[in-house]
Amino acid sequence: MDPNTHFDFLFFVGFAVFFGLITAGLSLLFARKTTDNDVSGAQNKPYTGGFDRLSSPKNAFTVRFFLMALFFILLTAEVILLLPWMMTCRSGDPAAACGAFVFLLLCVVGGFFEYKCGALRWK
Repeated sequence: MDPNTHFDFLFFVGFAVFFGLITAGLSLLFARKTTDNDVSGAQNKPYTGGFDRLSSPKNAFTVRFFLMALFFILLTAEVILLLPWMMTCRSGDPAAACGAFVFLLLCVVGGFFEYKCGALRWK
């Protein structure tokens, strides 16, 4: 085996780790400089319509909102993955048809599991 391939791989991994550490360090540095502790006067003023805020704009979303958003993102990814399979199944390849059927079966079983666990109910 060529030793240059190992060097290329190690160089790539080293560069990725170095770039990741630099990015994390810069983000921590900028996060400390822009903390939420010093509220400017503009944040305490009413909106442009003249109305005072009813509540704090920093209210957290419920976890259910994020679960529903993740569910719809997964559905979109499933549709994107099924489009090439449709074109392959049209060519008459039985292996592609079986793969698409198994993928659809897993998606449907997963959807029923989420429904039975109550993850899709908005309380």
